Amino acid sequence: MWGAFLRSSDDFGRIWTNPLEACIRFPTESGASLRNIWQICLGRNDEPEKLYCGVEPAALFESGDDGESWSLVRGLYDHPHRPRWMPGNGGLILHTILPDPSNKDRMYVAVSAGGVYRTENNGTTWEARNNGVRVVFLPEKYPEFGQCVHKIALHESRPERLFLQNHWGLYRSDNRGDSWQDIAHGVPSDFGFAMLMHPHDADCVYIVPVESDEFRCTPEGHLRVYRTRNAGGSWEVPDRGLPQKGAYETVLRDALSSDSFDPAGIYFGTRSGKVYGSKDEGKNWKKIVEGLPQVLCVKAAVIHMDGAPIAKPDLKSKISKKRKTARTKRLSRRRSG
Repeated sequence: MWGAFLRSSDDFGRIWTNPLEACIRFPTESGASLRNIWQICLGRNDEPEKLYCGVEPAALFESGDDGESWSLVRGLYDHPHRPRWMPGNGGLILHTILPDPSNKDRMYVAVSAGGVYRTENNGTTWEARNNGVRVVFLPEKYPEFGQCVHKIALHESRPERLFLQNHWGLYRSDNRGDSWQDIAHGVPSDFGFAMLMHPHDADCVYIVPVESDEFRCTPEGHLRVYRTRNAGGSWEVPDRGLPQKGAYETVLRDALSSDSFDPAGIYFGTRSGKVYGSKDEGKNWKKIVEGLPQVLCVKAAVIHMDGAPIAKPDLKSKISKKRKTARTKRLSRRRSG
């Protein structure tokens, strides 16, 4: 088993690097070894060389040279809570990284099962931010940490407000994660994985509920993407074009995405190998492809040609599983062995 490593391309995937050794690795003295890479996160718009990786066992790595070299963020790895984090069903993973677009010293990460952590000093120290988030599998229902958070999201126009999809629980914070309030009224289940912010509307969030932790499929076989347009005050179900009978699907945490058009295109993939898309923000849906292996991640992008965006194409040409950008290398994950 050679383990997990990153490959990169500077020409939109025509040619890829072939590293001789993994550049993301734990220090020898830590006694840990990299099991998998779960998240690759670009830096802020004014930090084109910055990249972050969330890995298993749960840890955060950062690169300041466009992925050529990586270092372990020791402030989080050495946190006193870390020895008491417990693996979720998928392992002990750091799966979500959210740099605050308004403050270069602030960042959020989500760990399963550890909860949400925030730094205010560029990673030197971290604090758990889980007040109000319930844990169903521990004797203490509202602990300081130990929550199995599945996804967190924020919008760059209102970075003080966050949304959270938990292992049982759907929440919003209006104070940078200091406290969370339940917004699950109106959905058939508050269990799920995927959560997506609308690219232009800070009040609009998309989720795909799953029936339960024991039956991880869409409730009653209805494939529905739920949407709130008032920050969780209420939820609606624009499901035209999605199967509503016998559609026992699962959408994982990184398999729900959008492009930056106006109106925005929304896309998601399922564990049964189907990809669906909507070119009108979820009002109407279309199945784009089926017969794939289980879809773990969906990414979409708008390519700019000579400074001008291309015209909005049809759904089949808009779908992309790779984030295309002119300002950084493209990275992929691969396990070999």
